[in-house]
Amino acid sequence: MTMAPGLIAIEDTPKFQFIGRILGTAHPPGYPFYVVVSHLFGWVPLGNLAWRINLLSAFCAALTIVCFQLGAVELRVSRPVAAVAALGLATGSGFWFAATIAEVYTLHGLIVMTMMLALLRWYRTKRQVWFFAAIAVFSIGLGHHTSIVMIGPAVAAFAIAAAPRFALRPRTIALILGLFTLGFSQYLFVLVRTRQGAWGESPASNLSELFDVIRGARWTGYLAPFSVGTIAERAPAVLKTVLSDVPWPALVGAAAGAGVLARRDRPVIALMVGSIAGVLAFAVYFSGQSAGFLQPAFILLWLLAAVGTDAAARRVGGHRWLARAGASLLLAMIVGWQAYAHLDARDLSHHRFEMRYFDALTAQLPPHSAVLNEDFLVDRMVLYEKFTSPAFVDRDIVAPVEVQEAKVKALDHAGNNVFAFAKSAAALRGAGFAFDLAMWPMEYGSLRRFLTDQPAGTVVALAIPEMRLGTALSEDAAPLDVIGGQVPRPSYSNLTAIGVVGRRGAIQSQAQRARTSVFAGRGLPIGTTRIRSPADIVAEAASDSAVIRVGSRAIIRSREPVVAVWDSQGSFAGAFALNSATRVPMPDSPLSVHRLRGIHEWTPIGPSLTDLTVSSSGGHLLVRRGESASPVVIYAARQRAMAPRFLDLPPGSSLPSVESFDGGSAALLQSLTHDAWPDDPRLHPMRHVYRVALPSSAGVFHLDFGGIPDLVLSQWKGTAEPPGVQTVDLVGQLEPIDAATDRLHVARDHHRLFLAAGWSSVSSDETGAFTVAVSSEAEVLLPCGAGACRGLELQLWAPDDNERVALSVNGTPLGPQALHSGWNLYRWAVPAASLRIGMNSLIVQPGRETRLGDILIATAAR
Repeated sequence: MTMAPGLIAIEDTPKFQFIGRILGTAHPPGYPFYVVVSHLFGWVPLGNLAWRINLLSAFCAALTIVCFQLGAVELRVSRPVAAVAALGLATGSGFWFAATIAEVYTLHGLIVMTMMLALLRWYRTKRQVWFFAAIAVFSIGLGHHTSIVMIGPAVAAFAIAAAPRFALRPRTIALILGLFTLGFSQYLFVLVRTRQGAWGESPASNLSELFDVIRGARWTGYLAPFSVGTIAERAPAVLKTVLSDVPWPALVGAAAGAGVLARRDRPVIALMVGSIAGVLAFAVYFSGQSAGFLQPAFILLWLLAAVGTDAAARRVGGHRWLARAGASLLLAMIVGWQAYAHLDARDLSHHRFEMRYFDALTAQLPPHSAVLNEDFLVDRMVLYEKFTSPAFVDRDIVAPVEVQEAKVKALDHAGNNVFAFAKSAAALRGAGFAFDLAMWPMEYGSLRRFLTDQPAGTVVALAIPEMRLGTALSEDAAPLDVIGGQVPRPSYSNLTAIGVVGRRGAIQSQAQRARTSVFAGRGLPIGTTRIRSPADIVAEAASDSAVIRVGSRAIIRSREPVVAVWDSQGSFAGAFALNSATRVPMPDSPLSVHRLRGIHEWTPIGPSLTDLTVSSSGGHLLVRRGESASPVVIYAARQRAMAPRFLDLPPGSSLPSVESFDGGSAALLQSLTHDAWPDDPRLHPMRHVYRVALPSSAGVFHLDFGGIPDLVLSQWKGTAEPPGVQTVDLVGQLEPIDAATDRLHVARDHHRLFLAAGWSSVSSDETGAFTVAVSSEAEVLLPCGAGACRGLELQLWAPDDNERVALSVNGTPLGPQALHSGWNLYRWAVPAASLRIGMNSLIVQPGRETRLGDILIATAAR
């Protein structure tokens, strides 16, 4: 029930979800046994492939619990105590987590527990078949997770202590070595698959390379020094991990169990304590996945806890069955507390975003696309789609492609649509590759799918205008039953609702040809759901528009159906409008891909004055320079004030300097003389002149002028390769709300590029993000295409009703409006004559303490 439903962004999980399908090799030691087992399990005719491989982990964990119960009974633990201890193991944080995702650890735990069960059976029955069965299982483990060798000395000590003549006779040793040879022979799989050209992270084309794979040569750098200092440094973290699966009352029981076995079954205590010590030593000295590596230790400690608890119950006089029942109840209380404490963190059943996103990426990228490398985790999720989705081949998608300038240029010249994730796109922008700042638009899916993907307890507000209700009902885009409402009546009417996922009793309203709204007050129950509203929420719909408000602020407004979501903890999670096909747009995230617009050449800065005004007309400029002592100086001038600053400096670069001057002043003349610049007469009439000097370190510098400069000049007199500049094109980089409206959303990372001089840094409250006007004239850069920006709607907050705000676009005044207290939406019509295609200057002249939320921009004249 808590298992991840599919592809999920956790460590190696995406890789293990496809490695069996292609019979590839995972990272050293290659895990050949797991690969083959997951390949076979992948044919189970249930769910998607990723879900089936997650199910393999749950299946192995469940079998481990069965073997645990049987092993505890072999140690003379009563069945009730053994069962409760097994549930204690099952609800431990690390054990539970490994059981819900595709990973190697639950299979490793199953192998160890199966081996322990066979050894305990041999110890009790003295039947040799059980001993060799245990060694066979151990040998299988050698082909899965080589850390099992840390248990080997304890197994040897146990066998010698239990039956020295049998354990040390040549025939026994020969059979053991033969089984070990068969165990290691599993790694021939790596050699064969490498020569067959299979994808893998452990290539080995000869025996020498194969030996390095088996011994994990790649990981030697992760081994800490074998010293007391390492133990002192790492042991506390390992102990903390142990306590997350074996709480201290169970550890007390384990200590008691060790004492019982030390008196009763010394060979067994040597096996169990020696195995635990080996596992803990590996976790201490290898700084990798401690919780995964510690799986065998969790199992054995809970076994000891079962022995200790049962033994304590036996020592109580009177009715032993009553004492055992009491001990079981006490242990069950610990288990119940542990299950409750870990449930929220370990319930991955609603983690569906990566699954939805990469399915959409494969299906919705244009044909003939190429996707560039990003990082280990993202690339493995792309590979999952590549190796499991036929659409990858059908749509001619190439991925992941190494991030090299020559390769990207070749793909672009060949007519491919090139896409990159955030980090790769940012790195290549500095090399002249103009990737969109806005994400490539995709669809998440239907509103029903989106809502059912949310965890129980999620608060949802929905508003549908009457002109869109018919389409919404036909496309199942009004699934009120998911949030506890009633199925809407098909009619020409407005619909609003506020409800809770997984609860009944939503608030809803439907009215024909009349505005309708529903309200949920902060801290009050939402309808009859018994879930309290996280804020004052209003959902409102009219004939041609829908809006959701928090307090007085409209957090989303559109002609399409609108939705707002708060998570089960009451935090605002986001708001959006459905697209024209009544589908949910894909939320922006670190996984968003960005399309390559084109590859720009750098404009060199020459030894004479170079006019960079056209390149700077978007309010931003990229400057690339090499390592040189010759300074790169830029003078930017304007009649209005600007606020030049640098964004995203290259690593290790010192801060550039920015100075401001009055046009025609003696200080400006002195600065030009110091830079050995000619006295350019175009600078003097300007009211504000700024001198920007780049540091001598190499790299690409993003200069944000804080406005649109009227004049930008530069020169460079060095002898090395001259610096180059490149424009930053922000047209088309706003957030589309519907077919007629774009939003400048101050909470978006790249939307900060549209805020020029006069604004504070972005803050937020329960209604969302905002910025505060900190001067009498605050500027916004307004990107406009042909026919766009004819209407503007500004979300503004004022402290009272005694304020006014005025706007101007490119110097054309739009007229003042009176402000009202709180958040309100203010509309202006923009004359076509005042606009230009490209970047425009919007000046806001606010009253005191005025806050700006979002700006809604009409994409075409209406």
